[in-house]
Amino acid sequence: MTLWATDLEGKKRLFPAPVRLELRCDEETPADCLTVVLPSLQGFPICRELCLLSGQGETLFCGIVDRQEQGKDVSGDTILLEGRSLAALLTDNEALPRRYQNPRLPQLFAVHAAPYGLKGYTGDSQTFAGEYQVDKGMTEWQAMEGFCRRYLKVHPRITPDGILHAGDARPQGELVLGGSNLPLLAMKEIRRPEKRLSEIRFRVRREGGYDEIFTDEEARRMGIRRRRLINLADGQSSADSAKALFQEGRRAAWYVQAVCPGGVFSPLGTAVRLQGRAEKLYLSGMRYTLEPGRESTTLFLRKEEQV
Repeated sequence: MTLWATDLEGKKRLFPAPVRLELRCDEETPADCLTVVLPSLQGFPICRELCLLSGQGETLFCGIVDRQEQGKDVSGDTILLEGRSLAALLTDNEALPRRYQNPRLPQLFAVHAAPYGLKGYTGDSQTFAGEYQVDKGMTEWQAMEGFCRRYLKVHPRITPDGILHAGDARPQGELVLGGSNLPLLAMKEIRRPEKRLSEIRFRVRREGGYDEIFTDEEARRMGIRRRRLINLADGQSSADSAKALFQEGRRAAWYVQAVCPGGVFSPLGTAVRLQGRAEKLYLSGMRYTLEPGRESTTLFLRKEEQV
């Protein structure tokens, strides 16, 4: 692995092997997070950008430094760096209110993503009929995500090398866990019924009430009583919105946590199969940890059919 940073003058600084390193990625969080603890070096610079490359030169993380500490622990004098990937610039900045007539992905990308250093995008570039409103208080990420979910029917993701992925295709390949190539150190199933909704009510007219009601009968039979009230934007379908929200709740309510030795850096969304089990799973998150004498990756897996 190669770890480097740029200082306030834009100079690139290569770092020695860290005392500890943790990389975290999750589909529900736009920005990936990297935490690094380094041995303290004389004249250590103030850093503004942090990047991590694999042994094969693949970008695993590149983003802004949010926090820098110098201190002492059992390892001696240390430097701590915490950073978030480029998506953090979109979540940290408010979008200027704007109304788009017949919006297109290239148009939204040029206004809300490209100014923050994103290099390109994947996804449908066609023109969509209607109006898309970016309201005051929305972040640049919410502006992009709202368009992608409403028109492209996808959850966007920014790759470590700065590409906005707004296509519906899964990454190629499949991870097979539990065999000789990727053995398991530990595994557990986790159920979180509090993530599910039993009822959603929409207000479709400004002067009206929340009188369009949708229910998830399976959730109600499970004893779940959780309601949301939503103001529907012009042109949105209440039925499609309810279906998507119920699906999100079901998806988040069950997952598998599997721990593998070494580093496993497949893209989020990669198909996963647990040896000896039939579920169609995909990679929804990961946590890679490197410290003296220990290197492991915790993978978070969800059911493919619930996406």
